[in-house]
Amino acid sequence: MPGVVPVESLEARKASRIAGVVSSATRSCSDDSPRLDITVADGTGEARAQFLGRREISGIRPGALIVLEGRFCGSDGMLTAHNPVYELLQTKDDTED
Repeated sequence: MPGVVPVESLEARKASRIAGVVSSATRSCSDDSPRLDITVADGTGEARAQFLGRREISGIRPGALIVLEGRFCGSDGMLTAHNPVYELLQTKDDTED
C-alpha cells in the first residue's frame, strides 16, 4: 500500500501512515470522557490509536483491517496517535452474509 510504513519503523512525533489488523478495542467507562482505544498490529509490531470524544466507531473492531495516518508519540512504551485519520479496508468476508 503506497505511503505505508511498518510499525517497527515508526518514528516518534513524525507524521506516518500504517496499515494493520485491529488486535484490540477498548471503550472508556461511562463515567470517563468518551474515548475509544485500539491497538493495531502489522506483523512487525503494534501501535495504538485513541479516538477522543467517541466510544464507538462503526466498523472498528478486533479483526478489522485499517489504515491509520497521524503523528505517533510515545505513551506507556507504545507509540500512540490521537484522533488519527483512518480508513477501514473492506474484505471479502465483510461483504458476504
